[in-house]
Amino acid sequence: MNVLFKTIFGSRLYGTKTDNSDLDYKAVYAPALEDLVLGKVDVDSSIRESNKVDANTKSDSSVYEVEYYTLHKFLKHVVEGQTIAIDMLYAPPQFWVGSVHSFWVAGVVTKREKFLSKNLGRFVQYAVRQAAKYGIKGSRLNTASKFLRYLESVDKNTRLVDIASELESLTDEHSEVQRVDDNPSKSMLVVCGKKFPLTVRVCRVLEPLGRFVDKYGKRAELAAEDEGVDKKACSHAFRAAFEVRELVMTRNLVFPLRDRQFLVDVKTGKLAYKEFAPMLEDLIDEVSNLVRESDLPETPQVSVDDIVREYYSLHDNRV
Repeated sequence: MNVLFKTIFGSRLYGTKTDNSDLDYKAVYAPALEDLVLGKVDVDSSIRESNKVDANTKSDSSVYEVEYYTLHKFLKHVVEGQTIAIDMLYAPPQFWVGSVHSFWVAGVVTKREKFLSKNLGRFVQYAVRQAAKYGIKGSRLNTASKFLRYLESVDKNTRLVDIASELESLTDEHSEVQRVDDNPSKSMLVVCGKKFPLTVRVCRVLEPLGRFVDKYGKRAELAAEDEGVDKKACSHAFRAAFEVRELVMTRNLVFPLRDRQFLVDVKTGKLAYKEFAPMLEDLIDEVSNLVRESDLPETPQVSVDDIVREYYSLHDNRV
């Protein structure tokens, strides 16, 4: 196998490894031109090597996994803005394993800023999927849905202040009834950060609260049904969002990550869920706007076909 590049990956690259972290590697290889011509290689495939006995093998530093991407698949994922490929592209030399083919530096790394485009939105989508799948949006959706169901069951002309006790019985970490005894007009029902004066009627709350619930869609609703929160997945969501912000603002990505200690705290449960959940939602909104409003080109300024063609013309042009 003609390996162009191999790097330490995962938590050891990000700076978030714990005692339970295994050894992850990613690599890029160039199939022999003859094998490509004869159809012996699927350019959209990857090859895995691992000493894991099965999916239930407990992770630790003795467990390793290597995934080899064809050059074509790797480049395709980079221009699509896929998180794994972007991380591989920006992995610094101190994480490289063994010798690296000269083409990796001359033909790929030197062009990496040209790969960046608004396709980085894929990073944001990844963060949203992680957050929704494992409870961030889902948990907040549970809260909003609970209040919406109750309010739909009462008379629409009822003022919130008249059902304040019932509303208080529904509150959780994402909601509260804020009472101001000396100024009732400032008393509020707060649901997932949205504030409603207790003086308003139920009909004034149903529409905005309904929009909030609808906003999350089916994916978040499924997440809301999950029990517990996967802190590792939440740390991945934060990581992806932090990386997008750095890429958009600096056109670079530094490993180990600057926010690695925060990510470890989320991953290991040192930060309470109610502390980081609103932070993650705000961060996802922030980076979504950053990508959308950035001066990044709509599409990458490099061609996968051109780079692949360049490699084979220089290094493997005989069949």
